Amino acid sequence: MHVMSRPFAVLLACAIAVAQGRPMARADALFSFHSNAWLNLHHILWSRGEGAPLPADMPETERAAWAAGIERYAPYSKRNLLFDDELIKIKEVAGDVS
Repeated sequence: MHVMSRPFAVLLACAIAVAQGRPMARADALFSFHSNAWLNLHHILWSRGEGAPLPADMPETERAAWAAGIERYAPYSKRNLLFDDELIKIKEVAGDVS
């Protein structure tokens, strides 16, 4: 059995005592994670508007609906998602819907 040296044991005890007196950093204080289906759909349709292929295993009925949505979003896909005022407004509205 290994015996800890006295100076190391004192240092470890001091570190534990100091750590207990300080609040731990909380991830939720720094970040807030959300999931919103409408916002996700907006981003997916925007990104697919450039002509990205649909999944090969998608049923034909769904493929037609997706193709129509992508066609509708195609003009937006050429615009900047971060700096275009209309796209920002769409994002804000989609983010507010739950």
